[in-house]
Amino acid sequence: MGHKYNLNLYSIRLPKRYDPKTQYILSDFGANQDLLDITEDMFNSWKLKNAKKENGLASQADTEVNSEKSGIVKVEDKKVVRIKQNEDETFQLKRVGRILDGIVMYGEAGTSEQVVNVNNGAFLYTKSKDDAPLKPFFFKIYIPTNSSVGFLIIESIGTFGISTIIQNELIKYYSQKESDAILRIQPIGITELADSAMEKSQGVKRITLRKISNSNFNVSKLVGDGISNKDFVIDYVIKATGNRFSSGLFSKLCSSKNKETSFYEIDGNNISDIIVTMDIDGHERSLSVQQFTKLGSSIDVTNKVVIGDDGYPTFDSLNKQAMTLIALLQKQYDLK
Repeated sequence: MGHKYNLNLYSIRLPKRYDPKTQYILSDFGANQDLLDITEDMFNSWKLKNAKKENGLASQADTEVNSEKSGIVKVEDKKVVRIKQNEDETFQLKRVGRILDGIVMYGEAGTSEQVVNVNNGAFLYTKSKDDAPLKPFFFKIYIPTNSSVGFLIIESIGTFGISTIIQNELIKYYSQKESDAILRIQPIGITELADSAMEKSQGVKRITLRKISNSNFNVSKLVGDGISNKDFVIDYVIKATGNRFSSGLFSKLCSSKNKETSFYEIDGNNISDIIVTMDIDGHERSLSVQQFTKLGSSIDVTNKVVIGDDGYPTFDSLNKQAMTLIALLQKQYDLK
C-alpha cells in the first residue's frame, strides 16, 4: 500500500493583544507591515545551498553547525529544514501576487539504521545518528489584500507532517517584529467540502442535543418532587432510520448558534452542544458541530496527484489541488 497524501488547511489571523475582537488587516498592519512579506523573509532565510562534497561526502567544514556552511536550519536539536534546491541550483520558492508557495525539505536525525535494497536485500550502508534524510513537503500561503484572514496549506504524508513546525517557526519569526497583534494559526474547514464529506458518508446514525435548557419536560414526574432545573440536564438523542439527515445538515446546525450567548437555539430551546454520529468508511465517527470543520480541513489528494521520479507527488500536481482549495476559500469568504 502506498502513502496517503493530504493537504491540511489553516487560517491566519492577527488579533490585537488583550483585545482579540479587534482583527488587523494582514496586508497592512502596524507600521505599514505586510504579513506576506514577513512570511516570505522567513522562508528566504531557509534558501541554503547544498553543502559542497569531496569524494561523494560532505567536507568537515561543511558539516559544522553554522547553517551557512551546513546548508540547513535547525528547528530543534535533531530536526532540520531548508527550501528545496533544484538540480539547476534554483530554489523551489515562488511568490506571485498574494500567494507564496514552495517545497520545504525536512529531516530528523538521532538514530542509526542499516539501509538495504528492497529488491534484493543487499546491504547498502549504515545511516549514522547524525544523518537526517530529507523529505519534501509542499506548502502554499494565501494572504489577500485588505483582509483580516489569510490561509496556509501544508502537505502531510501518511500520519507524518510538518504543520506544527512551520506554524511554530512562523510565530517565532513574527514575534521578532514590533506589533501589538498576536499571530494566530488555527485549523479551518471549507464548508462545501464538509457538506460533501457528510453526503458521501454512509449516513448520519444519530444526533445528540446536549444540555438542553428551557425544556418543557417535567422531570419531577419521573423522579419525584423537589427536583428543579438546576438539578439535572437533558440530552435528546435523535436516531435516524435512514440516510435522510445529510443534505445541508452542516450549514443548518451551524446557523442555529447564537454568537452572543454561544448556545444553539432550536425551537425555543437553548442547547450547549450538538453531536452528530455518522458512518464514514465503515467506522462510526462522532463530531460536535464545533468540530464539523475538521471534515473539510484535511483533504485527501492521494488519487489526484502525480508521483514523480523521486517517489513523491510532483509540485505541479499538488499545486493544482491547492489552487482548487484557494478558489473554494475565496468563494466561502467572499474574497477577490
